Amino acid sequence: MPDLAPFQIQGQLPIIPPSSALASLATSYIQPSLIPTAQPSVPNSDDRSANRVVLEIQADDSPTPCHVPRASLYRLFSLFAEYLGLKGSIACSPDSNLMQNEHAGDDDQLWETLNSADYWTSGESDPSSWSVQEQEERSIPQYVLDYAPYVHLFSGEQFWPCDIAEHLVHTTPKLNYTPIYKMRRDRTLDNLQELNRFGGRFVYLTSDDNVEERPDWLGGSQNIPEDVDNVKSNDTERPVGHSSAPAVLVVVRKPGGVVDAFWFYFYSYNLGNTVFNVRFGNHVGDWEHTLVRFRDGMPEQIALSEHSWGEAYAYSAMEKIGKRPLTFSATGSHAMYATPGLHPYVLPLGVLHDQTDRGPLWDPALNLHSYTFNLQNGALLASNHTPQAPTNWFYYGGRWGDKAYPMSDKRQYQFAGQYHYVSGPLGARFKNLGRSAVCQGRGKCDIRYWLPPPGLVKHISPEQMEKDLDMEDSDGTE
Repeated sequence: MPDLAPFQIQGQLPIIPPSSALASLATSYIQPSLIPTAQPSVPNSDDRSANRVVLEIQADDSPTPCHVPRASLYRLFSLFAEYLGLKGSIACSPDSNLMQNEHAGDDDQLWETLNSADYWTSGESDPSSWSVQEQEERSIPQYVLDYAPYVHLFSGEQFWPCDIAEHLVHTTPKLNYTPIYKMRRDRTLDNLQELNRFGGRFVYLTSDDNVEERPDWLGGSQNIPEDVDNVKSNDTERPVGHSSAPAVLVVVRKPGGVVDAFWFYFYSYNLGNTVFNVRFGNHVGDWEHTLVRFRDGMPEQIALSEHSWGEAYAYSAMEKIGKRPLTFSATGSHAMYATPGLHPYVLPLGVLHDQTDRGPLWDPALNLHSYTFNLQNGALLASNHTPQAPTNWFYYGGRWGDKAYPMSDKRQYQFAGQYHYVSGPLGARFKNLGRSAVCQGRGKCDIRYWLPPPGLVKHISPEQMEKDLDMEDSDGTE
């Protein structure tokens, strides 16, 4: 299947009978076995309007339905747009044979007993074969670890840090809502990017369980960091602050002596916030991060991810343990903050708030998989600290959770234009790794040189939300 970049179609799509001129045009323009069908989309975490539709070219048992020249698709799109008066996109469905069920379920029991920890040593890099230049490219500066951030998780948290390897075991890849059986039980962190050929960003790692039943793997309670009461003084394997859920460190070298250290944290579930006692924004899969920016080996600024935006601070402003900055993870949403307490923010639909406190202290540096990322060629390399760490998972272009449930699903509801369940997020690659300013979004970047007072209300405009949501369109190379 060629790499087809989808456009996005927005607007109301009229009902078009199969015998219409548009259908005839489409079937004659490409090939008789390809029939255009219009399907209204369900709410998605990155939707810009509630009435978006997506046109898909679907095949009638064609072995190679997607082998259509890119120019032909562009031309077909322009004809559709001219006819309908819309701006939009055409997505090509993969070979239907790849979606077939080949005794799915026969190996479920074996799959769920696999040791997902082995996934993290499946990389094929051999340090003994590295050249001097490659050793330098893969090295993690010691100062990055010396200034690694701590994270205070919320004391009443229900959804703790998780392992993306474990997450794979409990999910099935789907093209929208259709299972991709060819890779349902043949996925590791070292081949996850192969899902891209099935539909790119239309692929979702979908929970095998009903998330409202709160399966154990979703909550990650086994990964609560060790506290001082549970650790013996001579225990070197699980020291205070150790979590069984690994963090992911990605170091990016930039011009001007700048080194960005991205500390990524994964959670299998995001519990949304409430407005008027109505909860919205739940989703499977959750990527958060803290960025520590160094200049000439010294920490300069820190950026914290908060929903689709974030805040930035001078290193000197941060609370610290020793010289390591202290951060706080909000309950449910896991948004990152620089202080404990309530964090109100105003969205177009009303006032919400995150809450942080000095719950279990997590030291991500005690269990991590580290990499370097080359902005010039987009290559992720396992570092000298974890040379066997796989890299291909990083290039997976789909989403790390379920597609937003349709309104026909009893779990779904809508309030003030927002949905109880939205789609899972894109991965670490799409967090603007190539940013020039330290802030997560692409708007104005304000650096704070002091910590905010308790209860300071943040106002998020629709325009700012739009700009920051567009950040996910970047693969980090800019």
